[in-house]
Amino acid sequence: MSSIIPVLSSPISLLLKLGKEAKKYQTKKKTKDRVLSALGDEIEAYMDTFDQISAISKDQVLPILKSIKGMPTVHQMNDLLEGLSQMPLMWAQLVRSFIKLAKACSEVSANRGFMESLKETSLFLYDFVDRMKDTYVAENTIRIDGRYYRFFKVYQDQIFKEIHEEDLEKAVDEVKGYVKKIKHYVDKTSFIKRQTRKKYIKNFKELCKVVVNVKIEQTSIVDLRAYMPSRLLPVMILFDEIVILH
Repeated sequence: MSSIIPVLSSPISLLLKLGKEAKKYQTKKKTKDRVLSALGDEIEAYMDTFDQISAISKDQVLPILKSIKGMPTVHQMNDLLEGLSQMPLMWAQLVRSFIKLAKACSEVSANRGFMESLKETSLFLYDFVDRMKDTYVAENTIRIDGRYYRFFKVYQDQIFKEIHEEDLEKAVDEVKGYVKKIKHYVDKTSFIKRQTRKKYIKNFKELCKVVVNVKIEQTSIVDLRAYMPSRLLPVMILFDEIVILH
């Protein structure tokens, strides 16, 4: 599950760059409006999901994590799990948003005149639409292969990295330090309220239904965690490390 999240959140920084790139489109008549209207709804839905996940991470999860100095209290654990229980639904929403964006790119790419105009304006965005098109293989199904990873490798100097490689493992180790403090207590029924546990499991099952439509090729071409927003890294690691199955 952990390999899916960096892949599906990797376009966020790129789409933030889209806002800046769009200003350049004024040199070509109506190109800016055409780009934004062609993919606007899907981009907005995708970015809205990112904002929701960021808010949960910033306002609910991280403050509780940082407040745990030694053995966590029952109150701290339940507040933390209550916040984390929302994450499976948010990740599921991110998956759906990514699929819709990929489908929109596939549909847009069929308009060759538009694509030629975009190619003349920005090879970077042209290739992004083309790569997203390639990920959409069937109805509500995407496949991430080497071509997608290679796009980030080719344009690594143009796509803003939230976390540089040298700082990535340090950031991961920092979050895992928090995980070590609480992991032992997650399975203790005396610590976690029954309704909180049931909520998490129910939401996790919903996520599992969605990710069956995502096929991801494992590769060493590039570590996409460097391109996911740093605000998502803690909740991604927590979600990966803390497993509640009963």
